[in-house]
Amino acid sequence: LAIAPNEKGIRTRFTIRLLVSVAPAAFKIAKLSYSRNNLPSLDNLEHSAAYTSGILEDMYHVDNVKVLHEAFGESLTIRQGTLLLKAWNRARGFSQRPTEISNFQLSMLVAHLLVTRRLSRRLSAFQVFRVVMEFLQAGGFSTGSVTLWGRTEKNHDTTTSSSSSSSASNLLEGMKSSSAAVFTDPSGRVNLLARLSSESLEAVRTEAALTLLALNDANTTQDRFSEVFVEHSSFGVSFDALIWIKSIKSLQTQLPSITSAP
Repeated sequence: LAIAPNEKGIRTRFTIRLLVSVAPAAFKIAKLSYSRNNLPSLDNLEHSAAYTSGILEDMYHVDNVKVLHEAFGESLTIRQGTLLLKAWNRARGFSQRPTEISNFQLSMLVAHLLVTRRLSRRLSAFQVFRVVMEFLQAGGFSTGSVTLWGRTEKNHDTTTSSSSSSSASNLLEGMKSSSAAVFTDPSGRVNLLARLSSESLEAVRTEAALTLLALNDANTTQDRFSEVFVEHSSFGVSFDALIWIKSIKSLQTQLPSITSAP
């Protein structure tokens, strides 16, 4: 929710943005399971998982914002590195589409890398940006990947004899079955990547790889900063080929002959 002055004669570029959230006690946590159908009228577990994820994101949003402030602290370079990530994300149009990676998800990734000590506050802003690009390029967020908050890849085992661990394991399995990838928040109940499809994850990985390729190219006089952070890439030039289907009916008519062609 954005609020801007509407009085005559007032000139300002400032906008107040209110982040709307849901009180944690508004819903029963036990019913908000990714493997439970909370939309019986649709009888679609995939849509129910997206619905459940949206509620959980709102319920834990305030807590996660506090986590960001605590993780970033007073580090100027971490904040500046995160701003570079947001500029990179905006230039590729990801942050403008709800099913693509968001600035908030990238910020939470920075906090996670700080907690797991794969990022240091002693790094420069550009080094922070590069570490995140390397994580994405290596498939940190890819189809089937699981990133648990505060844990490294070597410490993902959650199976013990305790009932709480069993519940956590069931929750994680529900996330895996309903989403292309998993990145949990500190509560362990929210999959921050629940809205992203396999195609969206692959697009992020590809763009990260292209970005590192551009930054590592020493044999060029081009302005790489503008290419990486400023120039906006349109959807139409992001692919080698595009197919425009004007009519579904005509496609269905031609489909048998297309599929039978050698």
